[in-house]
Amino acid sequence: MINISMMQATHARFDRAFHKMVENTMRDHNTAAMNETRGELQEHVKSGKLLASAKGQFLKYKNHVISRGKLGERLKYAQSFEYGARPHMIYPRRARFLRFIGRRDGAVVFAKKVNHPGNRPYFVMGGAWWKMAARYAVVLRANMHFLAQTEFK
Repeated sequence: MINISMMQATHARFDRAFHKMVENTMRDHNTAAMNETRGELQEHVKSGKLLASAKGQFLKYKNHVISRGKLGERLKYAQSFEYGARPHMIYPRRARFLRFIGRRDGAVVFAKKVNHPGNRPYFVMGGAWWKMAARYAVVLRANMHFLAQTEFK
């Protein structure tokens, strides 16, 4: 005869252990992905604002957990850095001319418009998170196997 109450108790124990294991693995994933992102961003640091704006977020809900990252939430150029930008024209907003230091001779240049050549996408945040996701899928599978083998024979 099958003891239903014992099966229910074992299932509840397994469920708690499983959720705790998933939560710990996702926290580790979040930390590793942010470290990878910061490492990738180090190559491109000029002012440090973009690097400082990289944030990892771990959200825990009743039935699931989410690990995600944000890059440059308040920086205008963060999206074009991550996803790239097409060539476009830059016009002055508050003045009649744009003013900047020229590349060749270092002289002050005034212009009514400038052709921005665009830039390639770097996929720093997305690349790091996908790289870590592939690695942590293996870790999660191994932890699941270990949990099933040790706790619930």
